Amino acid sequence: MLVVLYSEIQIFSTLTHKFMVPGHTHYKCDYDHSAIERQKKKTPVEIAHPRDWYQLVRSTSHTNKFDVYEIKSGDFYDFGLILKQHCKFGGIQYKTLNEAEPFHILNLKRSGHPKPAVTFDKLYNGPCKITKERKKDLIDLLPLIDPMFHSFHEGLLTDEKLRNIDPDK
Repeated sequence: MLVVLYSEIQIFSTLTHKFMVPGHTHYKCDYDHSAIERQKKKTPVEIAHPRDWYQLVRSTSHTNKFDVYEIKSGDFYDFGLILKQHCKFGGIQYKTLNEAEPFHILNLKRSGHPKPAVTFDKLYNGPCKITKERKKDLIDLLPLIDPMFHSFHEGLLTDEKLRNIDPDK
C-alpha cells in the first residue's frame, strides 16, 4: 500500500511511505537483511552486545558496504508535537501498488491555526529505560552471556511507569 501524507504548513510537502504486502514483494532491503543473516550464520562470534551487531553488519560483504551509525538516546526527537500543537494536517492519500488504481483520501483536518516556529524536543533526556520485568529476564540470562558483558546488562536502568508491550499485538 502506498501512503502519501500531506500538510497544510510547509514543514514538509509530502512523505511517501510504502507498506509492503508480506510474502509478495522483494525489495533491496529484503536482500540486505538476507545478506546480514547469511553473514551471521557464517560468523562464529557470539552476539552478546549491540556493538557485536554493528560489527557484523559492517563486515557483511555486499554489493555496497553498509553504513552503520551508532545512535544514542539523545539522537531521538519527539515529533509528536507536530500532531499535537504545530500542524494542521490535510489528510492521507493511500492506494495499493496497482498503478491503475486511484488514490483514496483519508481526511485528517484539524481545527486551529498552526504555530509558525516548530522546534523538536529530545525524546529522551538520558539513557533509555526498560521495565523491571525485562531487566529481570535479561539478568536471568547472564549465565549464557560472556561475563565481560554482565556489567552492561546489570547497569540497564528501569522505570516503574513503563509496561511491556507485545509487538505482535
